[in-house]
Amino acid sequence: MKNRIIYSLALLFAIAAGASGQQKEVASDINSVTVFYQGAQISRTSAEVTLPAQQTVLVLKGLEQSLQENSLRVGIKGQARILNVVKSMDFLEEKTSSAKIEALQLQLKGNNEEIENFRMKIKVYEQERNLLMTNMNLGGANTGVTVDQIREGATYYRARLLEVERTILETNRLIIKIQEENQRIQSQLRELNYQKNRPTSRVEVTVEPDRAGTCQLFLDYIVPEAGWIASYDLRIDEVDGPVKVVRKAALRQSTGEDWNRVSLSFSTGNPMEQQVMPVLKPWYVDFVQPRQNMLMMQGKLPGVSKSANRQQQPQAQKMDAEMAYAEEAISYDAVAPFESASKNSIQEFTLQTKASISADGKEYAFSLGTEELQASYHYQAIPKKEKAAYLVATLTNWEGYELVDGTANIYYEKMYIGETYLSTSMTLDSMQLSMGRDKGIVIERKVVKDYTKSRTMGSNVRKNFGYELIVRNTKSTQVSLVLEDQIPVSSNSQIVVDDDDLGGGTLDAGSGKVTWRLTVNPGETITVPLRYNIRYPKDQSIGL
Repeated sequence: MKNRIIYSLALLFAIAAGASGQQKEVASDINSVTVFYQGAQISRTSAEVTLPAQQTVLVLKGLEQSLQENSLRVGIKGQARILNVVKSMDFLEEKTSSAKIEALQLQLKGNNEEIENFRMKIKVYEQERNLLMTNMNLGGANTGVTVDQIREGATYYRARLLEVERTILETNRLIIKIQEENQRIQSQLRELNYQKNRPTSRVEVTVEPDRAGTCQLFLDYIVPEAGWIASYDLRIDEVDGPVKVVRKAALRQSTGEDWNRVSLSFSTGNPMEQQVMPVLKPWYVDFVQPRQNMLMMQGKLPGVSKSANRQQQPQAQKMDAEMAYAEEAISYDAVAPFESASKNSIQEFTLQTKASISADGKEYAFSLGTEELQASYHYQAIPKKEKAAYLVATLTNWEGYELVDGTANIYYEKMYIGETYLSTSMTLDSMQLSMGRDKGIVIERKVVKDYTKSRTMGSNVRKNFGYELIVRNTKSTQVSLVLEDQIPVSSNSQIVVDDDDLGGGTLDAGSGKVTWRLTVNPGETITVPLRYNIRYPKDQSIGL
């Protein structure tokens, strides 16, 4: 009876195994990768596999540990249908190490074996030293030793002990040297994101062929441990020339598997975004009850009682109104830069050649091509702040080139100038870039002493201020210069500011900024006056 039960169970297991089909392990390689700002889409192709005329489970092992199951898509080429796809973790199958990691491991193993040999050598020499030390008695209890015998024995023991000690010392030094090399190797292995016995993913694909033949599998899925950021090089070889925009991408990946000679693309899309269309809900409007006012009304602010709140409500409401205005301004400034004009269309850049990226988390830079943008140039100076003229390049119609947000290194005449940031949230038609100082334009700001003075007029004091802004062009070409300075803006009705002579400059009354637009010929010097006065009660003092 017992044997019958065992036989029946074995038969049931055999029938179940036959129903599920035989298993075949299939190798696969990464052939293309699309990297997003966060995450990457991996595309794999399996080796061609021969199928019998029955259901078969094709097993793909050694896939990335972080393979996102909900992103997995499997396709098949051949006369067969996919019946089922199952993803699971494999804690027994070790991930194949990269050639670089395997070489380091082999070197580490060889070094450890050499250390063992050296330690064995030291042990032998230490035993010889002990032997020499315990047999230094040259004669027996009743046997005398001549002076020549003592001299000969001492010479032998001294020479041999010295050789033994020197060998032990040198061997210990070699061990220390190898151990230091091992530490560097282990640090490099950590740098390469090496993890021993790292679990992997496996995908089992159940297929049903129409007849015996061959098939090939195609897999797409997302892994999160990769990403890229955009950057640019803006190069200007000469004034009046175009701006060369070099697109660059900095990529990192630590997926656990190297990408060897893959087709590589960079996308501005986000695979993690929800793909379900949003729904509008009712939008209610009501009076705002600022948080600080509520806390004061409830007596929850430190040192404030409810009775005191009743007396301070008007002042609290004024404070709340000011805070609400400030918070609105702050939130607007914080949100605006992230509203990118290019978010409505996903851009993708594909390299023309295949690339190899190690899974070491290091940054790898790629060029995505070069474009030329037309630009106009002028000089700008604010002598009150700095007596220098800066070359400014103005890019027009830049938004037509579908740039994405990123830092930009600026180069002028093959010299690095500095760094700026390109933001697609800019709504201006033009973009200005500072190209650094130009010593060919000399700027000065001098006080006009005869005009700058103070006097009392009745109950008021009048202070006169006079300056001369001097621009000298030592270049051999004509230049356009935007010159800026300022006069004070009164914040009190008892303080009056009048402009006496702005030399044709344009005054912005709100900010007090004065702007001159000058054309300076080669070798020409232009002097621009800036004169203004301030009147205020003589019993008061003003801060400038």
